Amino acid sequence: MGRGARVALGLWCAFVVAVLVVLLVLGRFLTAAVAGGAGVLLTLLYAFTLSWMGKEEAPEQEQPDGWLPPADGRRPTARFDLDVETERLWDYGTHAWLFAVLLGVGIEAVITAAGVLPSVEKVPAGGGAVALGFVLVAAAVGILCFVDGAIEWRKRHAAVEAGGWRPAEALVSTPRHRTDTSKVSIRFRDHSRILLYRRSSTHGISRRATAASQEVWVGGAGRFMVVLFPPDESDPWPYAVPVVGYEPRVPA
Repeated sequence: MGRGARVALGLWCAFVVAVLVVLLVLGRFLTAAVAGGAGVLLTLLYAFTLSWMGKEEAPEQEQPDGWLPPADGRRPTARFDLDVETERLWDYGTHAWLFAVLLGVGIEAVITAAGVLPSVEKVPAGGGAVALGFVLVAAAVGILCFVDGAIEWRKRHAAVEAGGWRPAEALVSTPRHRTDTSKVSIRFRDHSRILLYRRSSTHGISRRATAASQEVWVGGAGRFMVVLFPPDESDPWPYAVPVVGYEPRVPA
């Protein structure tokens, strides 16, 4: 766990304590109990997430040999650094974790606001409680999604760091009437092939989908693989997409 993560977790705990103090001073004991319970559960979830994020070793059962061809020392012709892009995978995990913490802050803030607002009789009829419940549930689902993304990106960073990147050609297949559930057919330079599936993420592969095959870089192993799209005319930055490989590559 990095220093920044420890500081963020400490600030989160301080925020929860401040919420409880405010509610108790105001005499909102039931709301304080709800806010305290939510704070404890989220603190445990965040601590668990940071624990997993601190594990930098790639899973032993998913070493890159069966998923990537041997390295040939090839480097990108475009102006970007593969080592820098590997470190960005670590940063993506940090960003996802911070978003999860911000949503947690939002949940605590909403609970606190509900505890200090006027009585229910003064709230206009028409589903105010339903709307509040919807907001809380949506935020909780968002927290779980970002927590999952934080862990996944850190595992991908470890897998790519262990095996490196390989140049390849990718053909993205996006089914009609479905939202970004793409498959990526990869052909490596040694003519071996592998079929990869997009992992649910804010890094959607449809952003780089084209009718023709395109040059990419592939790293990782098994469930923790990444397709890296180089810069192009529509996007001046490399773009990493998390993918999953269910079966090792097929030799030429």
